[in-house]
Amino acid sequence: ITQIPSKDEMAGFSFQRAFLKPFEVIMKGNETGKLREFILSCLNNILLARAQNVRSGWRSILAVFATAGVDQEESIAQLAFDILSRLVRSQFALLQFDFSDLIRCLNAFVDGPHAKIALGALGLLQLCAANLAQGSVTDKAIAHHAAQATTAAGKLTRLTSTGSMVSMTSVELDERATFEGTDGPNGS
Repeated sequence: ITQIPSKDEMAGFSFQRAFLKPFEVIMKGNETGKLREFILSCLNNILLARAQNVRSGWRSILAVFATAGVDQEESIAQLAFDILSRLVRSQFALLQFDFSDLIRCLNAFVDGPHAKIALGALGLLQLCAANLAQGSVTDKAIAHHAAQATTAAGKLTRLTSTGSMVSMTSVELDERATFEGTDGPNGS
């Protein structure tokens, strides 16, 4: 499986996306923890060996991670988040052409059921916002998604508003979660 993305994919082709799509379909259609863990392990091995060769496959990979991000089993969400975090922190340039998919993926972790992972995802969103503001997301990458995504300013606004939650203390987050878990300030 790690040999598939061993050669650069030619522009305009999407063999990798087609090859990795079954991982996405199985991940979305099957909630068995062992199977999901196996899928994430396979993708992790592919990315450890050949991340620099992945081109059109990022969309499917990020969709798998997003599905794992909302998984009820914390170990599945944590495994996906650890892989994604490593990629964002050490190989961000590889993800820039799929920036909007990356943001959707991180938002899935934020919306997921695990508070600690959600906070980590907010931190990664803040890092993405900083990379966007510093110009690390190239004009070519932004133009690549112009038909599918909002403008860079819109992305930055959305990221910074989401990322501002990172500055909240855990007490503020707990109070917010408690308040949102009730029907209002009276808890009725």
